[in-house]
Amino acid sequence: MNMRNFIRSERAVSEALSFLMMMGLLLASGAGIFIVGKPLIENSQRSVHFLEMDQSFALLAQNLDKVGYDRGPLRVTELKEKDGTISIVRESMITIDGIPFSMGSLEYTYENKTIAYENGGLWTKYSNGAVIMKGKPRISLGNVTTIPIIELMGDASLGGEGLFRVSAKGYSSTFTTITPAGGTIQLVIKSNYYRGWASYLSDEGALDISLDDANQTVYSNITANTLNIYQNQVLIKIL
Repeated sequence: MNMRNFIRSERAVSEALSFLMMMGLLLASGAGIFIVGKPLIENSQRSVHFLEMDQSFALLAQNLDKVGYDRGPLRVTELKEKDGTISIVRESMITIDGIPFSMGSLEYTYENKTIAYENGGLWTKYSNGAVIMKGKPRISLGNVTTIPIIELMGDASLGGEGLFRVSAKGYSSTFTTITPAGGTIQLVIKSNYYRGWASYLSDEGALDISLDDANQTVYSNITANTLNIYQNQVLIKIL
């Protein structure tokens, strides 16, 4: 091999090694970006899904209101879940002047967050216990106070991924009038979303609000000459 060919051969090897080193760096960089970026992408997808379900529950709440408040006909709402669980939870209760009424809630839990419809209110609860009200109940405080109660009935629960339907059908309705002694009525709400209820009652003008965190309960007093209570039972099915 003469000197010219030897130099060319050395240059070719050097160029090949440089190319391989560059490809190795690019592959390593790409792998690093994938490793770092994948959790961010997945977290973003989870946030988008929860936001979509939040918006779907707003539509669901409208349909439940029409059946529960307005005594409308059967309503069916289609939603899409992704590794979450939707359930009817019959644990919440409202006690008015010593008279207990069941409420119940329809909840969608995804990872460490929950969206719920409960007695006309739409609530979002986070892992730290904070509750944000997304939709207001229809309690009206005044000299003539009106408290509508929507009792959700059923015991269905569905988890996994895919489309599902929630049907709501009116079951029964009762009406009660109370004339409170002294014009003061104690209003007690036991709920997973009691902190949201406390803020709502405060905004509506309820008095003497206090929280029992251990029992997830809010206590309050309201003043009224007449109290009207409408209780509507709604049968929920998850299909």
